[in-house]
Amino acid sequence: MKINISEKIDNILHKIDIVQIISEFIQLKSSGNNYVANCPFHNDKNPSFYINVDKKYYHCFGCLSHGDSIQFIINYKNLSFIEAVKFLCDKVGHNVNVDKYFFKNNSLNLYKYVYLLNDAVEFFIYNLKINEIATLYLYNRGLNDEIINLFKIGFAASISESISFFKLKGYKIYDLKNVGLISSNDTNFFMFFNRIVFPIKNFKGDFIGFGGRCISDVHDRKYINSPETFIFKKKKEFYGIWETLSYGNYNKTIIVVEGYFDVLLLFQNDIKNVVATLGTAISKNHIDFLFTKTKEIIFCFDGDDSGRKAIERAVSISLLSISECKKISVVFLDIGYDPDSYIRIFGKMKFLEKFSKTQDVFDYYIYLLYEKYNLYKKDDKIIFNNELKNLFYKFPNDFLKKNYYQRIIKLYGSANLFLLYEFDKYFNKNINFNININDINFIFFILIFLLIFNRNFINYLTHIDFLLEFNINGALFLYNLINIILKDKYLYFDDVKNIMSKDFVNYLTYGYSMKVVDSVSKFFVKDIFFESINIIKNLFYESKINKN
Repeated sequence: MKINISEKIDNILHKIDIVQIISEFIQLKSSGNNYVANCPFHNDKNPSFYINVDKKYYHCFGCLSHGDSIQFIINYKNLSFIEAVKFLCDKVGHNVNVDKYFFKNNSLNLYKYVYLLNDAVEFFIYNLKINEIATLYLYNRGLNDEIINLFKIGFAASISESISFFKLKGYKIYDLKNVGLISSNDTNFFMFFNRIVFPIKNFKGDFIGFGGRCISDVHDRKYINSPETFIFKKKKEFYGIWETLSYGNYNKTIIVVEGYFDVLLLFQNDIKNVVATLGTAISKNHIDFLFTKTKEIIFCFDGDDSGRKAIERAVSISLLSISECKKISVVFLDIGYDPDSYIRIFGKMKFLEKFSKTQDVFDYYIYLLYEKYNLYKKDDKIIFNNELKNLFYKFPNDFLKKNYYQRIIKLYGSANLFLLYEFDKYFNKNINFNININDINFIFFILIFLLIFNRNFINYLTHIDFLLEFNINGALFLYNLINIILKDKYLYFDDVKNIMSKDFVNYLTYGYSMKVVDSVSKFFVKDIFFESINIIKNLFYESKINKN
């Protein structure tokens, strides 16, 4: 039976005692069933290096170094993956022709390419240490050595040096293409040359790809990412996700930003629950994954137009992922700032003050629609109401529907009485009459309703004789109502109902039960009143023009 390389590696790891291997290089201390030590990969004053015996795995809570026996030997002895496997095979007396399994096979092999990426990370780190210009660039961007080392930031040297390094390690051109280090076309172009390199890890801590930032004018694009490969899917991954999960500050909230330096500067300021998308718009896969780790997501993108558009896209995608215990909010920075520049200029405390003013994703979505349409135009208002209504019916459960419903009442009240009726009918099955959202009588009803409950609006109504030219019940009733109020007659709600048509009784009863006037600010009620008057006057002038 043919055994693949993954099974070979698993067999090797199964035979290895990770405690015995690591204890040959550092002093270990027993801690229950596991072991602890001062980490050999950073200046560790207190033991932060732990070995899980059962899982054959080590993890450092200081520098976040982690892995199996192979990874430890790679890091400690500065060996390639192939060299580390050979070293461990000799230790356990396991006779394996490693070259045969790794270099006689063109197949996509997870073990092989994960460790190829590890070799690439170490190569980029080495290049950064010997390149003063690249190092100075990072310092000028506000990063210190601790954060540079934590995120294993590196630098890609010249094309020839880079390719030569990987060939010396035993890798082939097709290997480099398969992990996205070399372009997939015939040019064999090394993707990240002359760029700062940001290694990207998945949530398990494995390197899966890279981001690159140019430090000169040689490149047209400032930032690039690894192309999609069989282990790197941009629409599912985040920069900083492993570090965020490792520090354990994510249970309540995860902040989503746009850029590498946003994550780095926030981590450097001890805000260690932040991730960045990888040059792509936020997707439902992103949202759903984060909600397996946290209860709240906060979008904090750049304050410019592109940042606002990114938040708009994120909000529209994320609405349907919310639940009773899953919340999404947005934070806005001042125009011209991103999280990186804002925290460098104004400091951590000023940055965190912005998070005391988060806006709920429901409110922001409704605000976006309100900004998009001119509600003084009949057609725009119909589209606006329809978009809100369509979203309501997309929500998968009543919790979201009620939350959304209450937000609309809070924000717009009687401005959307028909819409509120539509939603209320969903929850209250006893409502047995229909309101037509396109009925012109509704505009007259709004004015009537507001006059009944706020007589002071009468002061804004003059020259009302034009209402008699409308051949509509609502216009005539409004005309009579105005004259009654002008005679200083007190209006009783039941008396008004007795002289109205059945449709208007339905409108008025429903509006009264909803207390729509109480649900919005006085300023907005006044705004609605004038809007309704303008609509009626415009209809009157249009009818005059059409007759002529």
